[in-house]
Amino acid sequence: MGPDHAESPPDPGGRILLLLLLGLGLRCVALVFTGPEQLAFGDARDYLETARAVCGGGPYPERGSLPFFRAPGLPLFLAAASLCNLGSPLPAKLAVLTIDSLSIVLVGLLADRFWKSRRATLIAAGLAAVHPLLVLQATDLRSEPIFAFMLLLALLFLLFTRDTGRPTTAVATGLALGLAALTRPVALALLPLFALAALGRPSPVGLHPHPPGAGGRSGKSRFALALCLSLGFFTTLAPWMAYTHHRFGEVILVNDAGGYNLWRGSTPAIRKLAEIDDPAVFA
Repeated sequence: MGPDHAESPPDPGGRILLLLLLGLGLRCVALVFTGPEQLAFGDARDYLETARAVCGGGPYPERGSLPFFRAPGLPLFLAAASLCNLGSPLPAKLAVLTIDSLSIVLVGLLADRFWKSRRATLIAAGLAAVHPLLVLQATDLRSEPIFAFMLLLALLFLLFTRDTGRPTTAVATGLALGLAALTRPVALALLPLFALAALGRPSPVGLHPHPPGAGGRSGKSRFALALCLSLGFFTTLAPWMAYTHHRFGEVILVNDAGGYNLWRGSTPAIRKLAEIDDPAVFA
């Protein structure tokens, strides 16, 4: 047991709450300075208009400003969190800002889970509270804050799963990871990694010991955990996949942007644009 662990209590909950309030305050100040009604991010209007369409009871928009439809995670979150009060971008922005602030707590919990050090926990949570990039991206309608929150939650549940071997936390891991994938499809590629982590033998993480007997968990029980995790993941995606299959007549895991992104990243004309240094010429 290190000196930091011995000299201070392991639960810095009160200070993490203060850091949460600090982060929330900084994000509110940044929102005022960047413009509560302004949508500077290029995809923000698509997300807002999609959320408005959902609130209006119409079909999910099949395309926005680009030739594909947006992943549903952020628009559905905006619709639910704002109670469909989307005449102005402000309620939606406040919802994103709030969920991003809550990520500060998750960062602190993960740091504590890894190192069981009050100092490390507060440093990690403090950086999450004040980092300029995190503060600024929370002031617009971006998918990154929602994705980060869900991914941090999935990582935390994954550590609980490896510690305890409980199927319920494995399912919760999959549910959180599925919500991350519905927000940003890149999380689809993380499912095999999370399943492998659940399959692996428990091993100490940082200064945090596993409970007695955890290292002797059988391969069969570890396989069951990976299966529960995958079940939670596809349970999250299933309603959306059923909707898109009914709507478009094909199996779509999250959205149909893959073909467009492949074209955009490979066509010579688009590659030439990336070589332009002058912002005005690029625009």
